[in-house]
Amino acid sequence: MHQEQIEDLRNSLLTIMDEIHRVCEENNIVYYIIGGTALGAIRHHGFIPWDTDIDIAMRREDYDRFVKEANDYLNSDFYCASYLNEKKWTHPHALVFDRKTQIHWNRDYYKNKKDCPIYVDVFPLDYAPDDEEKQRQQAKQIRKKMYLQSRRECILYQRNNIMQVLAKELYAATLHIESDYHFNMSLDSLMSQYSMGAGGKLCSMASHYSYKKQLMSADIYGDGKLYEFEGRYYRGPAEIEKYLRQLFGDYMQLPPAEKRTEYMDYISDIVARERV
Repeated sequence: MHQEQIEDLRNSLLTIMDEIHRVCEENNIVYYIIGGTALGAIRHHGFIPWDTDIDIAMRREDYDRFVKEANDYLNSDFYCASYLNEKKWTHPHALVFDRKTQIHWNRDYYKNKKDCPIYVDVFPLDYAPDDEEKQRQQAKQIRKKMYLQSRRECILYQRNNIMQVLAKELYAATLHIESDYHFNMSLDSLMSQYSMGAGGKLCSMASHYSYKKQLMSADIYGDGKLYEFEGRYYRGPAEIEKYLRQLFGDYMQLPPAEKRTEYMDYISDIVARERV
């Protein structure tokens, strides 16, 4: 993508995030910028230079409420999608889309991925047990389920060549295929199986970071604090330095060039909102 396209993509993400922030503040829902978005806020006061996405998380009770009620409060240009309101849903978390935008994926990376509107990722934060063996078992079960979910997407829904068609037929003939709703509901149940505050620890289990790295005291998140991000202020973990240190180590040190994953490489073109 050209620099102007990258700026348009980021501007669209900020527009979505502004709307999420408004809805959450008006309805007493606590969210947190997480992962690279939190890192960008502290190290760059905005996007990491090679990054073009925004990730947020909410404690399970707020996440469930947001997913069920967000579309009642979001401006009609935006919508929250999850397995609760979408068929053929293969994400382990919710997304908030901007209907007036579009991502065209780079087919060198995603041969079969369907184009979609620009979106912000919304992850649940679930309570984890104190017992280390229970943590290991939960992490193992979730990894297995999420792997199966990725295979389901490839086999059942992506554009098919002849071998994929045959694989789909074999898969359907030999296995009992749960509906997407029941598959995702069972994954949600795995992630949320421990009651609120059971161990005093939270984990964003649907994220690509490891269970162990993301297992943190609930106090690190707290009620959150506002941090500057591209001239706006978004809510992040109350003890964001501890959060970043656990996730990234020496987070103020820039990684070597070869480890700077450029998400923008996965996109061939976008349709963004007109600049105001």
